[in-house]
Amino acid sequence: METVENCDFWSDEAEVCIVNNNAGKRFRFLKLANPSQTWVTQEAIDHISEQIAQRKLSDRPNLSFDRNAQPDERVLGSIKQTDLLIVNVHAIPPELNLSPIGRVEGRAALNSFGFMLRRAMSAHLDISPQEIRVGLRVTKHSDQIVGQVFLSDSLENGAGYCSHFKQPARLKQLLEFMADPNGDFLSKWLSPDHANCQTSCPDCLRDYANLAWHCILDWRLAVDMAQLALNASANVNLNSPHWQPLAATAIPAYFKAASLEPMTLAGLPAGRNPKRPQRVEVIIHPLWALNHPIVVQAENDARAAGISEPLAKKSLFEVLRRPF
Repeated sequence: METVENCDFWSDEAEVCIVNNNAGKRFRFLKLANPSQTWVTQEAIDHISEQIAQRKLSDRPNLSFDRNAQPDERVLGSIKQTDLLIVNVHAIPPELNLSPIGRVEGRAALNSFGFMLRRAMSAHLDISPQEIRVGLRVTKHSDQIVGQVFLSDSLENGAGYCSHFKQPARLKQLLEFMADPNGDFLSKWLSPDHANCQTSCPDCLRDYANLAWHCILDWRLAVDMAQLALNASANVNLNSPHWQPLAATAIPAYFKAASLEPMTLAGLPAGRNPKRPQRVEVIIHPLWALNHPIVVQAENDARAAGISEPLAKKSLFEVLRRPF
């Protein structure tokens, strides 16, 4: 891995392995009762039968299974040689938590950063975003879990898109292109026309190819990651320009819906349960660790105010997606 600014990266031609484990359940194959050694899944047969019924076709398959053959459970996969670009934040401040393990906010930030990179690369190279695929990779470095974004050319054997950024100067230029609030790319996301996008939309991160990630994609987290990739001291806070307008509207609306009395602890928005005055909830940035100095100060301020129960912490990511 090489480092440019605060971004570790590697780019070259390599094998990309895609695995489909059927959401952890594997695929259960059954052998057909014929001499062709054909194995199918019951789901595939049901789907074909459903399509035939919907289209009112007369030819229906008359299939039977070999009862002497035991079912075979498999995971499907494919291997393709193509161009790759792998990136991750080099130095993560101790007050932040970007881990993709056990934290949906970490996975959301990494995936959002990946799809932001894809959009920026396609704009920079004047190609379709579909020419580049995005994935998430988890590895270990110095006993620390590291989440990495990997991008690959869609074409087998590569088209040179991802490897174009193997030179540090080109990758730095791409990151600056992404993170510049006054530039052609990010200024559109920060414009009033995009102000109603609370998480993600087709104008920023969403498209049909990343449908499975729509529920967690967040353009503001992507901007945080882009800024961190350039500067480990970037302002990751709800008072930053791309977060503050949303926090100013979403948090009071949540407190009202949850019947919480608004208050402030260490500058953080907090809500007290009037039926349980010792129960107080603070809203924090999705990437903050629980040992963030401001969170620790909020705990101290709560104790000083006579609040005996530990503060409940909820990220703005949760407020927007699963508030209750």
